[in-house]
Amino acid sequence: MYDIKKWFPYGTGTNKKRKLKVFCFYFAGGSSSVFRNWIGVSELIDFIPFELPGRGIRISEPYIEDIKDLVNEIIPVIYNVAQKTPFSLYGHSLGAMIAFQTAWELQERKLISPESLIVADEEIIEELRNLNGTPKEIIENKDIMRFMIPMIRSDLKLHESFKYEGQKLNIPITAHCGDGDHEADKMIMEYWKDMTIENFTLEEFKGDHFFIQSTENKYLDRLIDTVSNTFETSSDFR
Repeated sequence: MYDIKKWFPYGTGTNKKRKLKVFCFYFAGGSSSVFRNWIGVSELIDFIPFELPGRGIRISEPYIEDIKDLVNEIIPVIYNVAQKTPFSLYGHSLGAMIAFQTAWELQERKLISPESLIVADEEIIEELRNLNGTPKEIIENKDIMRFMIPMIRSDLKLHESFKYEGQKLNIPITAHCGDGDHEADKMIMEYWKDMTIENFTLEEFKGDHFFIQSTENKYLDRLIDTVSNTFETSSDFR
C-alpha cells in the first residue's frame, strides 16, 4: 500500500467543487513547495504537487536517479488518486521529462490517461547562478550549498537517464517558455510537437528559465485558462 500523504504533502484535492486535477512536477533542485502558491487558487482546478524522494518532507529518503524507476513509483500513486477524475500532467524543466515519461507509461500500460500534458521549458541543466534560479546569498552559503549539491547531482543523473526513443503521446501537449530563456527558446520548445499525434500549442511568456516564479500571478492565470480550455468540451468538467 502506498503512503499517499508522503507523495502529496499539500493533499490530493478533496473539494468536490473542483472537477479537475493537475499533477505538478518541479524543476531540478526543487521541491513541492515550488507550487505552494498554486494551491486553492482555482475554483475548478486542483493543482497537486508531487514530492519526490529526497526532497521536502521526504528528505531522509534516498534519491531515485533513474527516470523509469521513478515513474514506476509514480504510476500506482496517480492511479490511486485520479482513476475517477479527469486530470492533466504539468512539468517544469526536469519535471517536464518526468511528466512526459509518466504520460507515456500510462499510455503503454493502457491505464488511466491524462487529458493533456503541459510542459514549461526543456530541461537543460546549467549552473544555478547562470539560470538565475538561486539567490546569490544561497549560492554563497556553504552550509546550504552542501545540502543542495547532492540533490543537484541526483537530478543530473535523473536527467541523463531520460532517453527519448521516438515515442508519441495520444494526448495534446502545450509547451511554455520564457522569452529570455536562451537555453529553451521557442525554436527548441517546438520539438515537443513531435512527441504527440494530437494538438500542440506553444506559448511564450516574459522571463528567463524560471519565468513561472518571476511572473507567477500572470503565469498562473494563463495556465488556469489553458487547462480550462483543454477540458471545456469534457462533460465531466462542465
